[in-house]
Amino acid sequence: MFIFLSSIVYSFPHQERILDQDVTSVLSFRPNTIWRHAANLSFFSGQSYQLNYSQHQEIKQVGYSSVSEVLGLGVSYHQNGDQRWWNTTTALSIPFSPKFGAGLVWGWHHPGSSTERYDSFSTADLSLSFRPFSFLGFSAGTRNLGSSHPDVSTEYYSGLGLRTFSGALALGADWTMKDNENRYEGTLTLQPISGLEIRVFGNSTGSWGGGLHLTNSLGYFGGSYHPDQQQINYVQRVPNGRATLSKNKLVSFSLRSSYSYQPSNLLFQKSGMSYLDILHQIHEAAIAQDVQTIVFRIPRLQLSYAQLQEIAQEIQHARNTGKEVVVYINGDVDTKSYFLASFANKILMHPAANFSVVGIFSERMYLRGFLDLIGVTPEVVRRSAYKSSPEQFTHTQSSPASQEQTQERLSSLFSRICSTIAKNRNIDTKKVQDYIDQAPYTAQESKEIGFIDGLHYPDELEDLFDEWFDSPQKIDNYGRKTFDDGWEQQPEIAVLYASGMIVSGSSQDPGLFGGINMVGSQTLIKQIEKSQKDDNIKAVVLRVDSPGGSAFASEEIWRALQLLKKEKPLIISMGGVAASGGYYIAAAGDRIFAEPTTVTGSIGVYINRFQLDKLYNLLGIGVENFSMGNHAGIYGKSQGWTSSEREKMEHLVEDAYRLFKTRVADGRSLTPQEVEAIAQGRVWSGEAAKTQKLVDEMGGIYEAILHAKLKSGIKSTKEIQIRTFSGTQDRSLPLTQMVQQSISNQQTSIFTQISKELAPLTRDTIWAVLPYYEYLQ
Repeated sequence: MFIFLSSIVYSFPHQERILDQDVTSVLSFRPNTIWRHAANLSFFSGQSYQLNYSQHQEIKQVGYSSVSEVLGLGVSYHQNGDQRWWNTTTALSIPFSPKFGAGLVWGWHHPGSSTERYDSFSTADLSLSFRPFSFLGFSAGTRNLGSSHPDVSTEYYSGLGLRTFSGALALGADWTMKDNENRYEGTLTLQPISGLEIRVFGNSTGSWGGGLHLTNSLGYFGGSYHPDQQQINYVQRVPNGRATLSKNKLVSFSLRSSYSYQPSNLLFQKSGMSYLDILHQIHEAAIAQDVQTIVFRIPRLQLSYAQLQEIAQEIQHARNTGKEVVVYINGDVDTKSYFLASFANKILMHPAANFSVVGIFSERMYLRGFLDLIGVTPEVVRRSAYKSSPEQFTHTQSSPASQEQTQERLSSLFSRICSTIAKNRNIDTKKVQDYIDQAPYTAQESKEIGFIDGLHYPDELEDLFDEWFDSPQKIDNYGRKTFDDGWEQQPEIAVLYASGMIVSGSSQDPGLFGGINMVGSQTLIKQIEKSQKDDNIKAVVLRVDSPGGSAFASEEIWRALQLLKKEKPLIISMGGVAASGGYYIAAAGDRIFAEPTTVTGSIGVYINRFQLDKLYNLLGIGVENFSMGNHAGIYGKSQGWTSSEREKMEHLVEDAYRLFKTRVADGRSLTPQEVEAIAQGRVWSGEAAKTQKLVDEMGGIYEAILHAKLKSGIKSTKEIQIRTFSGTQDRSLPLTQMVQQSISNQQTSIFTQISKELAPLTRDTIWAVLPYYEYLQ
């Protein structure tokens, strides 16, 4: 059976139909079963409540049910003269795939009369639903398993449903066997206009019936007629957990300092809300017609400037539609938090906090002196001058080329921050720069110079908003849910993530005690292949927020993306950083979106190793080498490269650099000369990268998704679903291994920090990685 909105409305005793029209109609009002075909919960999206009253001859029935996603609860009461009967049920579905689901119902039955109670008993229902196409569905199952009541016997059933013209015409055929008796039933449903449904049905016993109902996005009301039975049914749908008819809504978001692209799946860590989740909630509030005010409570933010710009675009969108946006900064105000807050109508802060918008600050660590101290000699081959990542091992300070590109990038970022604040706060840009140069300020001083609109304690905000916005209805977070009946699957856009350092093998998350994300080529390739094979996925958006990593792993991912690209549009969305190996894989896209503050480029490679002979001598360790082959010791660490070995390394690095540039030239339709001019390991901002033809458009992940929808041929008015692949690891780990893995990332000293963070860069492989992976304050 496939459940739609009107099954109870048109139900009569011993009836089960394939074309029933809402998951809440799994509540049946006859003694031998309450919940009907729970497998259909697998196809349901949203939340509903249902109230039903029916009368069949002298039998009166009333019931209530509630369904949310894959779980349902119901209770019903039946009266037949002196007989009384209570039923309560719990339904659970198992969604094996978007097209196939199974269900389990456990029912408790409490028969009795006004003068006597009978023994209660329980039953179980099992069901399967399969919808291979938008026009065809099958179902099968059994009801009342384990019944101990003589009048409640086990039933078996199956059904077939056909829908045409987007559900305007539907046909259903069902078979039921009970007590060795077969019954057949047919159903015809017509929807002549939107919101009106007419249905007629009959079965092999000669029974017939019909009815109609009216429905909209918020609910349903209808009735049915049968010679022996009449019913009235009401269903309330809930598109938003706190939505009411009020048009004066104030939506409040309490942002966290950072959000993962994919929630962690490690032990003791909550999965939480992903970055795309919170961005979508903000977007929904920004476009909602019933929302008048949006309030953000923000701490010190660790999001990238590119992510801040994506959130800021939604704030600007809200303001453009006439909404009032207020930001309350709880704690000291830093540059990132104020950059985001400047897009709001009003900015509030804590009276005792400091205004510490002092600009941007980058700090790097160079280990050459430390390595000399312990007798370790780094050896590096790189392409080219701007590929300064190995300088952290070979230098005590940055090279002139590194200083040049760093100053250029920070200057561009600082200029954008100042001009954005000036525009949003209606202050001259030069004055903004002067104010920042004189920071930090007290809270009162920041208000006097016009950076802050009000100083308030957190406990004062509720009364303040009531005064400002005429006692609005307050909602924490926001997000409308669409209702999916499971018949016609909406086309999907897959959003994949390459967030962290690119390595071969499986992805790794930071663990319990911190560290860095690892984008495993095997993990990401499996997700790419799944997206390629799934016919309902029409396009793929790859979100790249990576400084790069292994050149080989980047090539592996690039190849998988190329195969995907032959069949489906591939759109790239760059986050805070998509550089070196991150740009390597991004070059495979049909179109690349970036924010102006994105760090990208760094087209170059290097290989490094550490010569440890002096350290061994210092520690009194003797090393004896035996080799067969002129270059057998090329990856050894007890002695330096010979001239021949260095020549081989130069050749390998040059070849990897050539391949990298080829990937860029082919992906971006550039000549080799044009690529070399913008390569050499040089880092570009997203804005500059667009000028250099490394990026196509300025925009965030929403713009990338909309472009993917356009390129895949989906109509602009058609709703889409976003498919993500949860978890970073492609396999489960035993409990002891998960704990051991997490503890191994604990940073308990400066030496541990250095060794853990830089360990991937010390392997004997060719790296395409950003010259630095810094945190800008």
